[in-house]
Amino acid sequence: GGKSAKERLESLPIVRNTYQESCHFPESSHTHVIIGYRTAPLAGKDLYTLTLIKNMLTASRASALMQELRYSRGLVYGVSGVLQVFSDAGMFGVSTSTSPQQVENVLDIIGVELGKIRSGKFLDKDLQFYKDMTINAKRMYLQSSLAWIDFHSHLNLFDPDWTVDTYLDNINRVT
Repeated sequence: GGKSAKERLESLPIVRNTYQESCHFPESSHTHVIIGYRTAPLAGKDLYTLTLIKNMLTASRASALMQELRYSRGLVYGVSGVLQVFSDAGMFGVSTSTSPQQVENVLDIIGVELGKIRSGKFLDKDLQFYKDMTINAKRMYLQSSLAWIDFHSHLNLFDPDWTVDTYLDNINRVT
């Protein structure tokens, strides 16, 4: 019962007429699927929530889409997520590849998992796991000088008080 994933996705605000793209290359046996959404800009408070959503869906073998699409159903080899934020807007996306016959099934599953997060149907322990993972990964990433400069240069343009601790504290505040 209820709406299909496609219907749920189509009920979101439309910025463009297409929110997904599927490409089948003749030399490949797979169809590549990308679903993307416009999001808040770099200085928006949604950055922290979106970071956790991306990680909950795609960041590890324990992530929701890897568990469901790969380990439970064997429909894909891998899933990746992207969160890009710019001065005036951002972009959140999920990409994977599957057999041409399974594209609609994969899209439905992605829609179901997005719906679970949107409706708050995840466990607090899962949220804490992904907060800890996100914080630890950011600390590890910031070990190089280039990463340190890159991290600070973007947000210092919008918030001179921006620090690593601010970022990590805001990740921990997501509920």
